[in-house]
Amino acid sequence: MTCIVATRERGSVTIGADSLGASDYDCEVRKDPKVGCVGPYIFGYAGSFRVGQIVLYSFEPPEPAYKTASYLYPFMVTEFIPKLRDCLKEAGAMSMKNMAEEVDGCDIIIGIHGQIFYIQCDLQVGWPSQPFAAIGCGASYAIGAMYTAYKLKKRGTMLLYAGLEAAEAFSAGVRPPFIFESNKK
Repeated sequence: MTCIVATRERGSVTIGADSLGASDYDCEVRKDPKVGCVGPYIFGYAGSFRVGQIVLYSFEPPEPAYKTASYLYPFMVTEFIPKLRDCLKEAGAMSMKNMAEEVDGCDIIIGIHGQIFYIQCDLQVGWPSQPFAAIGCGASYAIGAMYTAYKLKKRGTMLLYAGLEAAEAFSAGVRPPFIFESNKK
C-alpha cells in the first residue's frame, strides 16, 4: 500500500511519497518517511517498512565510477544489486519463493546521477524510458496523471503532486501528507 513517484531533470532526481501504512483494513498515517538520501542516491520504497528502513539506515551502496547513463544501468545490475541483496539477506529481509530469492514485500525506486531505476521483489532492475516513474498500489493512477501533466509541461514537484493526488483520489492505499526529497546538489 503506497505510492512513490519520481522524476528526473537537470541531473537530479526528486521522489515524492505518501505517508500511509496499511495492513488489510487497518491503516495509519506515519511520520517515518518512505523516501531518503544515502550518499548520492535517493531511495523511495513501497511495501515493507522494514525493508525501507534497512535500505535507508543500514545499506552502504557502492559508488559508481562514472555518471553516464550507459554505465549506470549495468552498474546497477552487476554491482549495486549484489550489495543490496547481501545487506537485505544479512538483515533477514529476503526469503525463498518458488525456489528463488525474493525481497520481502517491497519495491524500491532509486535516483542516482540524474537517472531513475526501480527494483522489484525479484531484484530485477527496471530503467524507465519516461523521465518519471511510480511504484506501489497507486502507481498506475500516478503514471497516468504524470503522463498528462508532463504533456502539459508540468515539471518537478508539480509533476509529482499530480501523480500523488491522482493516486490518493483513486486508491484506498494512498494518503497525504506527501513528502518530497531530492538528491540535487
